[in-house]
Amino acid sequence: MTAIKGGKPFTARVFVYRQGEKSRLAYENAYKDKPASFKLLPGLYDIRLTDDSVLGKPVVNFKGVEIKPDKTLEKMAEFTQEGILEVTAVKDGNPFKANVYVYREGEKSRLAYENAYKDKPASFKLLPGIYDIKVKNTADKSIKELKDVTIESGKTQTIEAAF
Repeated sequence: MTAIKGGKPFTARVFVYRQGEKSRLAYENAYKDKPASFKLLPGLYDIRLTDDSVLGKPVVNFKGVEIKPDKTLEKMAEFTQEGILEVTAVKDGNPFKANVYVYREGEKSRLAYENAYKDKPASFKLLPGIYDIKVKNTADKSIKELKDVTIESGKTQTIEAAF
């Protein structure tokens, strides 16, 4: 099993299940320079790959993969290239420390949290889509809400929350 993102192999977790079962039979990482490899008895299997480097841990599933006797089967799982969101809090033109919360558009449960600092923005790997951001000034507890922030595949979106 090879995991592909942006046209290149990358590290992903690979889980193998007997078809229809919930207990995993085998697990291995697929690396950018070495695919995951399993020796399996002939039969039908479900295979699940996860990308733990992106918030939300995207998954690619293969259901009913047939393994035949004395045959090698190679499969590639294509993942969506994430985008990067960088958020800086500024007051009077100067960056400062703030809490940054990321939400999927319209959702109340936060997807991620990180601090932005004076010398380093908060940075998030996100799947392409639309997100809502809340930035909280740690000094006076005021909040700026940024709605409908669009993240595009393979691009960095840099935003400033001005207080």
